[in-house]
Amino acid sequence: MRGLLRIQHQFLLFGAVYAFACLGTWYSAKLLETIGGVSLWYLPGDLRFFCIFAFGWVGFSLEVLTLLLLLLLQLTLAPAVHTPVLEHVLGGAYNLLAFPISYAAVIIPLRRKLGPSLDFARPAHSALFIASALFANALAATAGTAYLVFMGVIKSGQWMAVFMNWLTGDFIGIITLASLLLVLLLPRLNHFIQHGQWSHAHRAQRLASDRRAVQIGSALVLAGLLLLLGISGLTGIRQASPLFALLLLLPLAAVALRSKLSTTLIAIVLLETGLVLSVAASGQRDMAMQYQLVMVAIALVGLWLGGSAEARHRLFLRLQDFSNASHDLLWETDVQGRLHISEIAEKIHAPYSESWRTRLEPVLQRRLLQLAAASAPGQAFSGMELALHGDGETPRWISISGIPLWDEVGACAGYQGTATDISDRVRTNSLLEGYNQRLMEDVAQRTHRMLGGAGHGAAHA
Repeated sequence: MRGLLRIQHQFLLFGAVYAFACLGTWYSAKLLETIGGVSLWYLPGDLRFFCIFAFGWVGFSLEVLTLLLLLLLQLTLAPAVHTPVLEHVLGGAYNLLAFPISYAAVIIPLRRKLGPSLDFARPAHSALFIASALFANALAATAGTAYLVFMGVIKSGQWMAVFMNWLTGDFIGIITLASLLLVLLLPRLNHFIQHGQWSHAHRAQRLASDRRAVQIGSALVLAGLLLLLGISGLTGIRQASPLFALLLLLPLAAVALRSKLSTTLIAIVLLETGLVLSVAASGQRDMAMQYQLVMVAIALVGLWLGGSAEARHRLFLRLQDFSNASHDLLWETDVQGRLHISEIAEKIHAPYSESWRTRLEPVLQRRLLQLAAASAPGQAFSGMELALHGDGETPRWISISGIPLWDEVGACAGYQGTATDISDRVRTNSLLEGYNQRLMEDVAQRTHRMLGGAGHGAAHA
């Protein structure tokens, strides 16, 4: 019972923070429109997507309650801004139903299919996330545009332009910020609600390396933004600035290939925030759609590339765990048997010592020469036991297994495989063989003495 009360208390705390964030983003967007600025994305949409996906129908209820609170605030402030109360009532009531239902109609089935978490390292999950974001936004933009036409706020001939602006702004917000919240916040939020802590204690050991990666990624992104502003200022070509913004894909790709997915998503948010502030400060309303398309390209490329790099990073970690558990050494050679360190081996092992390299390379070369002499190049081998001799050291026995590597034309380009230290097993077998040999010799000697003694006794008789 006490645990249930703790969970409810922590979820209520999250609900309060969520409602405050939604109200803050909504009023900031309205304030920007009032002062004549231009916003390239709509942030409440990504919060709505995150909340409903994270908590299902409970998140849907929280979103409805937040919109109800927004409606009450609008009714309270309506006389101060000289806006008809009826318009607020109708608009707020419509928002209470249309927008949450539009999102829930897409997100709830997605949540049932994928579970309560998205894995952007899997291309199918990324594709479903992007498709669901686009479809949910299309439903919400259709409902919102229809309401504006019905209320006479816009003319019927303007609905397509308003629809595209609405769709693009919400879509950018979801693929930019909702993806970051799903990757970085949702696992910690679930752990906080269940256990009262943001992460396990051992997670703190990785925070330093993660923080370092975020700092490097942020520095690259900020350098890209400054370079973009410098190019625009030096050339003076304002109309081409959206095309110049595509150059920001270069630092983003560098971050994605060298960092984790969470760092890449933070870099995307920084890049797009810089573009939003740049366009808002310069008042380039006429190029808002062009910048929005650039932001969509940046977010999609970063999401797909970051997911692929994350899958590759997980593969390296899994291979590292397997290697540490089995105590195997990974090796790779060219076709002549020259040992070289592959990228996988560099990530999995500590740097090879020169003694290991000096000992292992001749062994591999002899084995490949034996395969070539037997007219069997490119043949896999396994379980070959060899002794590695050092200067004044006890030989270390290893078991080598390898498979061929093929180039684009089908020729053998080298080998890769594992080397397992079996010195303890070889020494144990050697001791057992020595014990068995001495036991057989001892039995033979005793048998000979017994037979000799029996024969001597028979002779006296």
